[in-house]
Amino acid sequence: MIGLLSSLYETCFCAADIELYCHSVNLYRKLWPYQIGGASDLANPCGVIFFFAVSLSLVAPVRSQQLLDDNEFNIDIVDGPIFGSNRVVSMGGAFTALATSIDGAAWNPASYGSRTLWEMNWFEWDVSAGLMMAGLLGRNDLFNNGKGERIGAEDFFFYDTGLRLQFAHLGVGGLFRGQTFIVKTQDNTVNIDKGNVQFGGAWMFLDGELVVGVGARSLVMSVRLPEAGRTLVRFQGTGVEVGAVWRPEKWPIRLGASGRTPVVSRQVAEDETEVTDPADQIEGFVLPNRLNMPWEAQLGFALQLGERPINLQWHVPPNPADRLIPQMKARWCDREKEQVRKEAAESGLDDAVVGECPRLQRRPQSRDWWRDEEQRRQREEESVDEQVEKERDQARDGERRRYEELPRHYWLISVDLMLVGPTLNGIGLDAFLDGEMRPSGEVISFSVRLGTEVEPWANRLKLRAGGYVEPSRNTGVQPRIHGTCGFDVRLFTWDLFGLVSPFSIRAGAMIDLAQRYINWGVGIGMWH
Repeated sequence: MIGLLSSLYETCFCAADIELYCHSVNLYRKLWPYQIGGASDLANPCGVIFFFAVSLSLVAPVRSQQLLDDNEFNIDIVDGPIFGSNRVVSMGGAFTALATSIDGAAWNPASYGSRTLWEMNWFEWDVSAGLMMAGLLGRNDLFNNGKGERIGAEDFFFYDTGLRLQFAHLGVGGLFRGQTFIVKTQDNTVNIDKGNVQFGGAWMFLDGELVVGVGARSLVMSVRLPEAGRTLVRFQGTGVEVGAVWRPEKWPIRLGASGRTPVVSRQVAEDETEVTDPADQIEGFVLPNRLNMPWEAQLGFALQLGERPINLQWHVPPNPADRLIPQMKARWCDREKEQVRKEAAESGLDDAVVGECPRLQRRPQSRDWWRDEEQRRQREEESVDEQVEKERDQARDGERRRYEELPRHYWLISVDLMLVGPTLNGIGLDAFLDGEMRPSGEVISFSVRLGTEVEPWANRLKLRAGGYVEPSRNTGVQPRIHGTCGFDVRLFTWDLFGLVSPFSIRAGAMIDLAQRYINWGVGIGMWH
């Protein structure tokens, strides 16, 4: 089947995680109806999902459209298909209640501070990066606009990068997700760059049973002439997002919710000031009045059946130094008191020690004693430092063993409900590229997402499947149903030539299918 795919690739990693996405264009035409529909193919889970998605997707007739002639419109910035990690996409984007990793911050800002089962240290970190060179994917109906394969761009790319830092109960991070559209005009090649920047933090309450996050999301779009190295126009704006996830340790469920205010991006000049009288047209493009990312509200529920817990409380690990250092200083003081008594007896004075440690009012006077004492203290400090590191290592090893001993059998089910607000006088980004007045975002959009994950082969294989309704933002176009599936398999364990603790390597793949759309990927990373 891979031989039929005309694809480019995407690479990602998350804490040494590398995701390689290979995206195809013409698989739908080549597989339908020849390879899909037979008994052997319907026995394949991905084949069933493909058949289900194609059968239920509806197509609206294409109508003639009015060309843009003024800038009294707003671009409705809403992504239709789901883009993310293999796990997120293969579970149909139902990730609001799961809320883990920096990738999950795109669904719920509580992800900035929501620890996974294997994040047991006081400090943890998570990094993600990816590039999708999806030029040929443009032949798909990415925008579900009722116009088939046409999107008004010769080529376009998706890319993202993110970093998350966890300090005990506090987590902070940032995520950037961008798109570049390359458009050929009569005289120039124009790049339209759209970026969504999200950053924020989250705090774990009740030892991690409740995580609350808050952040900001910014929308930036620029129109550039890459050959001339010139930016023609730029839009920017910022909104607020909040989220929470409830993770009761004694129950196998999670509840998540998130909300985002609208982001209105207005035209700005090079000095970052707002342009009050924007030009109607530049380089053949009729410029919008503003860009609008509508408000969003998401509610998620996750249920995990089986022996493996979905939630564990996290406590600040005890610091051995908090016990060992006071003990060491007490020994120092005891030796000082003994020396003071000895010097008093030699002088025939009262041998009473005035004051208590660490505030002795009478200190030893012998220089020889102090010289020897300083050497003893230095040796004791070195010994305590070694003991602290030893106990910390033992605690980490114990936590790691406890995690590795957790049962592996589970069945995870996750459901999301999502509402997206309207955009006044809106058209889609694809309509802007085509120069057509196709209304978009006239009413509130509603989406349902469903995902499931199981581990049929303990500590070796994970299977995922799901689906979601891609709401249509274009007037007169029906929603589109997607089917998704994927897997991860553990390959081998490695310690990086003895430099780090042993970790396991995984490989996996995912696929997202709908009428006039296909997205698939393979990847490697760390197994948990």
